Amino acid sequence: MSTSNTDKNQLVLGYWAVRGLFEPT
Repeated sequence: MSTSNTDKNQLVLGYWAVRGLFEPT
């Protein structure tokens, strides 16, 4: 479960990072 949580967390962070770069709030 810990590994899955970390994987999902990284994916969300990367997704938001890309969104922030393309559309900074």
